[in-house]
Amino acid sequence: MAAGAHDKQTGAVLIQVSHEVRPTGEIVVRIAGELDIATADLAASYVQDIIDRGGGPVSADVSAVRFCDVLGLGALVRMARYAEQAGCPFRLAAPRPSLAKLIRIARLGHRFPPAPGPDRSSPRVPRPLS
Repeated sequence: MAAGAHDKQTGAVLIQVSHEVRPTGEIVVRIAGELDIATADLAASYVQDIIDRGGGPVSADVSAVRFCDVLGLGALVRMARYAEQAGCPFRLAAPRPSLAKLIRIARLGHRFPPAPGPDRSSPRVPRPLS
């Protein structure tokens, strides 16, 4: 299953969301493109549907998120909160420096514990400001 959104005027792909279930039961959701006002609800709904169906731990691979605004960050928080309420661990994997900075500035590092990146190594994850 995959989802995506396109710019109606240019036809450019704004966001693509897909997932895989690993043999361990871990669900890896890949989010690529722009996570913003035009795409945040689509991404959050996709992840919520995956959590409802799978129930396993979820890692959101955001290494291909080119841009994230405050509504995109809000969508990530909604995903994490939904997973928490479902008793499902949720982690971000491989945030780009710009997204890591946004998370740090918003003091949301506690909401997104570290997850192994796509290469299975531990990425740098923002810590909350003291």
